[in-house]
Amino acid sequence: MGLQDLFVWVGSESIALTIAYQIIERWPWAVALEKWPRQLVSFAIAASLGILAWVGRYAYGMYPNPGTVLAWVDALVAAGMTAIALSQAGYGIKVLRKK
Repeated sequence: MGLQDLFVWVGSESIALTIAYQIIERWPWAVALEKWPRQLVSFAIAASLGILAWVGRYAYGMYPNPGTVLAWVDALVAAGMTAIALSQAGYGIKVLRKK
């Protein structure tokens, strides 16, 4: 697996949500958090992974160059929000189904 493949793999937001979920469930500092701060940290992790993967895919020429600053902001916010939304859907499927 090359670096480009890694960005595609992490960029599929289902992997971003899995990584965020594993970090939140396994790291002692995250487990010790209350429910709401823990959820905010998981949002931040998922959004960061989605944005980093988008930037990596852009660097490899997989996406066209956003022409303006507003287009850059729009693309990065869309990548982050997609990762957050899919991470919440994945959480609902994986965890809430057990309850």
